[in-house]
Amino acid sequence: MDSSYHKKRCREECTGPERHSQLWFDDGNIVLLADNLAFKVHRSLLGRHSIVFKDLFELSQPSASVDEQMDGVPLVKLHDSPHELADLLDVIYNGTR
Repeated sequence: MDSSYHKKRCREECTGPERHSQLWFDDGNIVLLADNLAFKVHRSLLGRHSIVFKDLFELSQPSASVDEQMDGVPLVKLHDSPHELADLLDVIYNGTR
């Protein structure tokens, strides 16, 4: 196989989601993905501040497969815009300004 083909294909397929620079916590236990922006955050904190997240996390879910994980924790794909999710998480983590 032509190495330039492999490099091009890998650039297209091997690039994963971008990690949010401030809302990516090493000790987070869930990754929220909006478009191609990932947030590694804490389930308990989200559930404490949002009934939607609380209900989502209380639902019985099968163990996440390798495809449904990122950085070793479950991955939840959301349909929200990354900007709006970042704003929500910023308020949860940093309070209102």
